[in-house]
Amino acid sequence: MDEGDSEDGSQDRILCQETLADRGGYSFRILLETHCEYDSVVEIRVEILHGDTEVGHLKGRVIDRSFQPRWQFHTLCDSHSEELQEIGITFCNDDGTVRFGEIDGLMPGEDNPASSGG
Repeated sequence: MDEGDSEDGSQDRILCQETLADRGGYSFRILLETHCEYDSVVEIRVEILHGDTEVGHLKGRVIDRSFQPRWQFHTLCDSHSEELQEIGITFCNDDGTVRFGEIDGLMPGEDNPASSGG
């Protein structure tokens, strides 16, 4: 991961940066950043190293469904990709709550925390 300042001000967006190591020679460089457009989105990147060699990486976004106004969930999904928006529309209402009828085995009473990020 680029540790230096960049033209887009990404250094200012860093929330947390940490490197974790395990006993098998693997290390994980983790970077959490604010989204450049939406406060309710956190970007996460992980580089997986064995010794000094990168052997994998992950990149994703976490959408805080407790944000206000709650009607922006599909817009937030669309800001990432059309595919995420399609998944969001299929499984969630525009306020971020779960569409229980679309997810086999999920029950509104006992699985209600799924609508609030639980």
